[in-house]
Amino acid sequence: MCKKFYSLLVIVIFLSTFFVGCKPQEEPIALEDIALKAPKEVKKKKPVRTILKEDVKKPEVKSEKVNNKFAQEVIVNVTAENVPLTGATVNLASKTSAGNVVFEKQTDTSGKAKFVLRQLLPFFYVTAYSKEYAAENKMVQNYSFKKSPPVTINLNLKNKGMIITAILEYAPDKIDDFSARIEQSENQTGFPKIFIITTNITENEIIFPPIPTNLKNLRVCINGKNIPACYSKSFDTMDGIDKTVFVEMQKNTILSGTVKTTDGYPFTNTFTAMVYPTDLSKGIHRSGLVYQKQVFPDTYGSYELSGLAEGVFKIYFGAFGLKPFETNLNIISPETTLDFSFSKITASSFGGIVINGLDNQPIEGITVKAAAWHDRPAYVSCVTDQDGKFSLELKESHNGFFGEIVVDEPGFGKVIKQMRKENKYIKIILSQCGNVIGKVMTKSGKAIAHETVRMEIIEKGEPGKTKRVYYSSDEHVSYQTRTDEKGNYEFLNVAAPAKYGFDIYGKFNSGYSLPSYHSGKGFTVEVEPDKTVEYNLIVQKPGTIAFKGQDAKGNPVLKYDFTYQLRPGSYDAQTRHVNVSKGEWNYFDLSSCGENIFSCQAKENSGGIFSFLKPKKKNLLLAITNGITVYAETTNYITLIFTQSKPNLTGRLFAPNGSPAKKISIRAWVNGGKSLPIAKKVDDEGYFELQGLNLKEGEIMNVEASSWEDKTHIYTNLPSGAKDVELRLRSPIKITGKVFLDNLDTPAKNFTIGEGYNKQSYNSSDGVFVFTMRRPRKGSGNKGIIANSTDNYLSEKVKYEVDKDSVCDVGDIILKSGN
Repeated sequence: MCKKFYSLLVIVIFLSTFFVGCKPQEEPIALEDIALKAPKEVKKKKPVRTILKEDVKKPEVKSEKVNNKFAQEVIVNVTAENVPLTGATVNLASKTSAGNVVFEKQTDTSGKAKFVLRQLLPFFYVTAYSKEYAAENKMVQNYSFKKSPPVTINLNLKNKGMIITAILEYAPDKIDDFSARIEQSENQTGFPKIFIITTNITENEIIFPPIPTNLKNLRVCINGKNIPACYSKSFDTMDGIDKTVFVEMQKNTILSGTVKTTDGYPFTNTFTAMVYPTDLSKGIHRSGLVYQKQVFPDTYGSYELSGLAEGVFKIYFGAFGLKPFETNLNIISPETTLDFSFSKITASSFGGIVINGLDNQPIEGITVKAAAWHDRPAYVSCVTDQDGKFSLELKESHNGFFGEIVVDEPGFGKVIKQMRKENKYIKIILSQCGNVIGKVMTKSGKAIAHETVRMEIIEKGEPGKTKRVYYSSDEHVSYQTRTDEKGNYEFLNVAAPAKYGFDIYGKFNSGYSLPSYHSGKGFTVEVEPDKTVEYNLIVQKPGTIAFKGQDAKGNPVLKYDFTYQLRPGSYDAQTRHVNVSKGEWNYFDLSSCGENIFSCQAKENSGGIFSFLKPKKKNLLLAITNGITVYAETTNYITLIFTQSKPNLTGRLFAPNGSPAKKISIRAWVNGGKSLPIAKKVDDEGYFELQGLNLKEGEIMNVEASSWEDKTHIYTNLPSGAKDVELRLRSPIKITGKVFLDNLDTPAKNFTIGEGYNKQSYNSSDGVFVFTMRRPRKGSGNKGIIANSTDNYLSEKVKYEVDKDSVCDVGDIILKSGN
């Protein structure tokens, strides 16, 4: 399945840079060219000014009563441990170009809070909390605004939580449109997850309502019209103890200047400004975007950005159809000047061929288009020649992505392929076509409107002659659409005969999702040529897991590290640190609906804040649970029984030279998903102890250790229960050579060696390279293929064979120019 990346931030970057490359025409303003030193750290002292609560203005949008023809109803159902909660506080918050939007209500006797939005918000957060329960929230985006059914959001409060107090340092006397929030680093949607928002402040102190424990990478953010966004340093709630954090307030500074075209004329079109922090940014303790704004220069090309903080930042300006301008800049108060120019994009040539899948012959006269994204208008197109070949000049959008190649020819299945820098030549195979229509609904028959539906090919070909289609293959294809007001969807002219799987993006707005078709229990459909298949998708909401630990005698285990895995919903193991009171259940939401297979390992943790002062237990309690089926739309209660457990493996790990390997991770697992993998770092003497595999003594397990830094590695099989084994890492493979362009008189200066993750870039004056690669897990690793490439030159594949010292000189490699 493709990764979901529907983020408003990513979309903004994508749209603002689609016709743009990555390098400005003019030389960027380098940090060392600015006659300003990064400010030294200011010694913090107690603030002399205070902000009185009565001086704080509420957010600009104070009421839902706006004179607007349309309205969107949002209903929030709040429960506490699955019982309706009366009197809970519910916030609905967002950020618009006009400022912060914050609505606040209390739940009624049925646990409901109703909001009516009379302006379209690109996204919003809904947060609920009470005096007894910590905040829980959800983000909503991609909802429809005009005459759509109510957006219903369910929040179940479970965690008692802890209190965070924020102290504002160097705060101004007054902050207009003040708000404060606690947020977590960006999630898969590209947004930071916001746990709580408040406008309450006494003097320079903010006491937040309770937030959940067991969270990492949290920050307090302060917003206001007359201040830049200011952040605290990162903190966590792992220990469950109330804490105080500090936020250093920054002066409101202005960045201004003029912008021109490459011809020297004033640039007067709208452009996007984005500001990112660097290590020298003052008071901005957060990675990612900290400032974003649409800029409207005047007739002279003059612009002005206000609300910036002092410090060194990365500046990005992007305009439609032009290269972005990027630079590092030291911004100081009260105003900093930056003049710059936008330049044009140089398009890259891409070629390919269109083949008829029925007879494998090239097709003449097929229109091939390039589009920015799904359902976007084409910006360039061409027609295949008598040999079925085509050539397009594509413009880079972002990070080597050139949009999508689209072939939508009557009588054939529509083909959509993403184009990247490495796809210089592409083969498009046209198939017969069919249609798929249906409805997205719940089990009770409720239609899910305005939902994004994706259909991805799994197999193609007639029954008995089918073949699996992988995401990276030339024959992979996927389609995307949205449901209408009645939940109906349709995919017309899709490639056939073929088998497809479905996915939806409901977890980002409606909260609904589909079970994965990889599990065998997801939704799949077989499409035949010239036929229409009607197929309804029954969505569900993911369930919840509640768990608690106890030993063999029934005594509660209160502190433990809990690693779990859900299949097929997640193939990566997740770790949680649990620190609870007696008898408490811990809750977390499942990532997908349908049936999931739950496996976990939990290890007692006798630590805490001062764990380094406590004597370490030799035999900590361990709980292993495998293969439990958990269900959607319900709470699955699991009790972990902790018992004494023997290590699966003990020993020492050595470097290739025989010295102890230090701080390198070693892991063990068994094939077939019988148990979760276990991992641990060796100590300074190379000692390790692996514990947690659910195996009988003598059963075979896989053992692997590697160092990404020096590419050393070992992979072997050992019996469970083995003690005092000695393992030695194998040296990496080193390949040397020299790369030329067209002939031996022109050494390559910029090129790459390797493929995929095992790839390295070179900037060489003479074309010489030394390429180090980790040995393959299986086989001797002495033979293989290595690819070499550079812009506008064809890749060259070279065989290598290492000697007894794991070295191979492949000699001279000549890259040829051409399409």
